Amino acid sequence: MRNRIALICAFALIVCSCKEEKPAPPPIPDPDAPSLDLTIIKSADATLQAAYVSTISKENIVGTYTSFQGVAHARFFDSQGNKAIVKTVICEGYTLEEKGGLYKSYTENEQGIDFGSSTSWQVTGQFNVPTFNKDVASKVPEIGDINIRDSINSRDSVWLKINLQSAFTSLGNVDSINFSLAGKLNDLRYNSASTNDSVMLSPNQLKSLGTGKVYVKVEAYRIEVESMQGYNVAFINKGVFYKPLWLY
Repeated sequence: MRNRIALICAFALIVCSCKEEKPAPPPIPDPDAPSLDLTIIKSADATLQAAYVSTISKENIVGTYTSFQGVAHARFFDSQGNKAIVKTVICEGYTLEEKGGLYKSYTENEQGIDFGSSTSWQVTGQFNVPTFNKDVASKVPEIGDINIRDSINSRDSVWLKINLQSAFTSLGNVDSINFSLAGKLNDLRYNSASTNDSVMLSPNQLKSLGTGKVYVKVEAYRIEVESMQGYNVAFINKGVFYKPLWLY
């Protein structure tokens, strides 16, 4: 009897040892760093956008500072709403390159285009797109920082806003502010009309993002729509700031 019990136990151990362990679920990847989007105005036939993209940089000698890159984009549509190709698009003296109907500036300088107090555009059109020039008489917004440090406690309520006291912040005339947070599990988006407004994030909203790396992105922009020989063009000056944070 004892031998039979011993054999049964030994057999059970062999069977258990042969069972394959279930593989652990793959880790949830960190969110991708935010990209610069071209804001399309549905009521316009074309959108020309001048933007400063900024983030916090650190160097041993200089320390912590905000780095900026100036980028110009453009997109055109014909009277049927299809993408249109023009002959040339020039922003601040830089000829934009076309790929898939999207025009973008490329410069040898890592800082890109240095926008001044106004932004000049020259478009040589064709077919349904007219030729026109435009000087947008307002600066491109520069966002130096936000009011949140490098980490957030998901048990706290957090107020998110642009740091207007930063030496690198210079917004000029803006009419809309977008806030977005991208985490491992969820994205949150908010809109405001004032640079002085802040967005309140509750603990439940923060926890919905998932712990770990979170990217905060802020956009401040001004939109001006003008008719060019009956062809409506939206001129956008935009400042985009993004920052990686740790949510715990």
